[in-house]
Amino acid sequence: MLLSSRNEHLQKILVPLLKRSALTTTTLALGNGYGIAVGVVLSLFLAPVWLTVAMGVPMAIPNVTIGGLVGVIAWALYGGTLGLVYGLILEY
Repeated sequence: MLLSSRNEHLQKILVPLLKRSALTTTTLALGNGYGIAVGVVLSLFLAPVWLTVAMGVPMAIPNVTIGGLVGVIAWALYGGTLGLVYGLILEY
């Protein structure tokens, strides 16, 4: 940072990269937050309720098992990817 504050050529290169990086990082974090929230609601609460009501399968609510946690992780990966791609699209 000290080098780029003194060198005008480095500023021309690094400042746009830092602005892009901040936007993509922000949208990635928002996407991960979205994915975790949706994953918790759907995988841990709504899926067990639906299985209990519609299928007659008794399930614990919340469904804090390996399957329920894998669902939350899958939604977090989906949300993160969605946020990352959206941030990259906004940059260009």
